Order: sequence, then structure tokens, then C-alpha cells
Amino acid sequence: MCRLIALLCLLTLSVGAEASKIYKWTDEQGRVHYTQTPPPASATEESTRTIRGAGEPSEGMKVYCRAVREFAMGLGHAMSSRVPLEAAVAAARTAEDKLRELGAQDSQAREVAYFVYGMEPGYRARRITVDGIATLAHTQCLTGNFAVIKGLREDTPATAGGRRSGSGWFARPGVVVTSLHVVKGAESITLHLSDGESASARLLDQDEANDLAVLATSARHLPGLPVRGEEVGIGTAVFTIGFPHANVMGVKPKLSNGVISSTAGLRDDPSQYQISVPVQAGNSGGPLLDMQGRVVGIVAAKLRANNMLRNTGDLTENVNYAIKSTRLAGMLSGVADGETASASLEQLAGAAGPSVVRIVVE
Repeated sequence: MCRLIALLCLLTLSVGAEASKIYKWTDEQGRVHYTQTPPPASATEESTRTIRGAGEPSEGMKVYCRAVREFAMGLGHAMSSRVPLEAAVAAARTAEDKLRELGAQDSQAREVAYFVYGMEPGYRARRITVDGIATLAHTQCLTGNFAVIKGLREDTPATAGGRRSGSGWFARPGVVVTSLHVVKGAESITLHLSDGESASARLLDQDEANDLAVLATSARHLPGLPVRGEEVGIGTAVFTIGFPHANVMGVKPKLSNGVISSTAGLRDDPSQYQISVPVQAGNSGGPLLDMQGRVVGIVAAKLRANNMLRNTGDLTENVNYAIKSTRLAGMLSGVADGETASASLEQLAGAAGPSVVRIVVE
């Protein structure tokens, strides 16, 4: 873990003065191109855009980004053959292993896969080649936008002193659920409880594939939230309570609500719901509850609108994701739906609030 932290610090801090850019431009036939060299004079000024400029990368960053390019190239060839995302990742296993040797985690390699497969519309329209996609991934990495894996799951904001924070919730007294990326690699974990007290916690169990973590704590006086044992459908009303951007927005819990937009996540990932509930950095790990007060999911990620605009030309709005509560099966014992009844949002928030905690890790 120290190696990973050192690598991430290297990638974020080693930015020099010389710029390296990639250009998006349209030719006279209306075809879109991505190049690392400036567009020809025939490209109109209105159609030309610099996607990203960055400083001279360090040698360590260059090595890492070459591995990103190799992995992206393998994924791109699989995508062009209409291989599903999960199968493509398996096929590119050698390149993925290289990323892991350099400190990448499973979730980080998956972000590269999401990036590549997110470029599929441009590939199908013949606006970009597989090599062009790999070049884009490489350039995004070199410029610092991709090398530190600024993607779906970069939502544990830093707080004072180099700490980071997220959200969590009691599944039963003494047991807290959160997102694994909130607590992974932490030297210490502190829970800030609704009654103003704080308590230490330790990692009890983890599920890397589903980005889930179960914590044990000595705080046993707070009730657990009931967990729904089956999936819910599109249109189900849901809400979350969490601590987004606590260092800016404050440490009081924040509620946001919406609906289940899809019963599958990014690239039809069956482990996720797509939700219209607005979430921000710091919401990760918080409970997604239905209108009976049962946990149906764990807030996990958001689709970054600026990345989508840069890569597809479309500005996405309020596209967020939660891991389905059914993925907790096997990690939690003795947790059931419980006796629940429909109530107003205010009543449900009042009942669930005491079981939601702010998590600070160092």
C-alpha cells in the first residue's frame, strides 16, 4: 500500500512546465480526428479543440502510462470484435497484470476498461481507431487526468492533514458497511457518530469485486438499518444520507433523493443500479434506502460529466451508481429485511439518520 500511495503522489505532483497536448478537430468531410500534432490549416478554428495540456511527466509516470496504453489497446481490439467488457478485461489479463505490478488496484484497471468501452460510439462511427483510443488513454494518463485514475470512484475527498472521508452505515450494532475504496489501505479508521461521539473501527471483511467493506467497531449502541434481500425495479423511489464534501459543506448529514434509473450499471454491470439521486464526493459508502427505510444499495460512484464531454461531446447529467444490497450476501449474517412500513421521507430520514456515520481515514 505504501508503494501505491507513493506512486499516486508521484503521478499527481510531478508536473513540469512543458505542455503536451492532444487535439480534437473536424476535417472538410466532417470526420472527427484525435491527434497529438496540431490540426492542419484546413481544419476550421471552430472545430478545433485542445482536449488536455499537461506538464512533462516523470519517468515513473511514463512507465505507468505505457502500461495503460498497452492495456487500452488490448481492450480496444476486444471492443472492436464486440467482446463484452468483462471478457475483454480477462483477454487483456497480461497487460492488466503489468498495471498491478506498478501499483494499480482492480478498481483502477476497471476505470481504464470503462474509458475504452465508453469510446465505442466514436469507434462505430469511424471517427476514431483502436490505436486512437489507446493514444487517448495514454495521453489522459500522461496529463495527470487518467494516471491517478480520476474516474468513477475518485470520490473520497481529502481533508485536513492528508486524511480522506466518506460515509457508512450500521448494519447491526458494532458492524458498519461502507465502500472499500473509502477505507482501503487506511492506517486508522474513525467513525463520527450522529450523537457527536467518535469511535475507532477496523476492517473486518472486504469484497474487492463489488467495492464493499464491512467494519467492526466498539460502538454498539446504535441500531442497524434493515437490508432488503431482493432487487428493486426501475422507478423505485430511493434516497441517501451521507457526508459529501464535509470539509466544505459541513459535517451535518445531507439527504438527497431520486429513483432507480436502471437495474444495471455502467456497461450493463449487473452488480449496480443507476440512480438519479444526486451524489457528490464523500457520499461513497452511504446507504441507498427505499421508502420503507430498507437499504437497497450502497452509494458507489458518479459518471463524471466533464470526462464524458471531453470524450464523447455529450454533457451527461446526474448519472450515478450504487452497488446492489444483494451483493452483501455472504458478508453479513443475521441481517434481514425486518419489519418495515411506508412512511414520509421526513420520518424515514429521522429513523435512518442515527445509523449513518461519517468515516475519516488516515
